[in-house]
Order: sequence, then structure tokens, then C-alpha cells
Amino acid sequence: MLSSISYRIEVSSIDGFQGREADVIVFVTVRCKEHREIGFLKDMRRMNVALTRARSALIVVGSRVTLTEGTADEESASMWRRLLGSLTEVKLEVPVKG
Repeated sequence: MLSSISYRIEVSSIDGFQGREADVIVFVTVRCKEHREIGFLKDMRRMNVALTRARSALIVVGSRVTLTEGTADEESASMWRRLLGSLTEVKLEVPVKG
């Protein structure tokens, strides 16, 4: 059965994906910074694009601590806290220790 299914995997940045959709999106928020600054992840317009382009499933990979505490911008930290809190509330968060 799997041999009859066609898979198409595309890798893109948030900016490169604007205006498009996909059935499944894996949104990797990992930052390679010595300091926990979240950079482009604090831009609400980019967050809108990242979180609204999946038709069936959205998988977000990242550090809860970095996303909720890794910025001086309280508005974006608050947005991440609300989003992650909602996922925890409905049991859609899968914590991984590492």
C-alpha cells in the first residue's frame, strides 16, 4: 500500500512559505544561540504564517523555556506561553527531556 502513495517533502523558511499551505507542517523553532534570544520567532506576522499554513497537522519542535523566557519582548513571550499552555491543556504537547 505504501508503494502507491506519493510523498513530497519540501523544506522552507517561514518567509519562503508565505501565501502557501501544506497538509502537514513541521515547524522547527530551534535556535543555535549562546543566549536564549528567539530572534525572528518574536515577529507576530511570521508566527501567524508559521501557525496557520497546515491543513491537517502542525508539529512544533522547540524549547518551551527558550520560547517563553528567551526574549525581552513580553508580547511574544506571552503569546508563546498562551499557545503552549493551550496545547498542554488539551493534552497535545509531548514533552521530551533532553
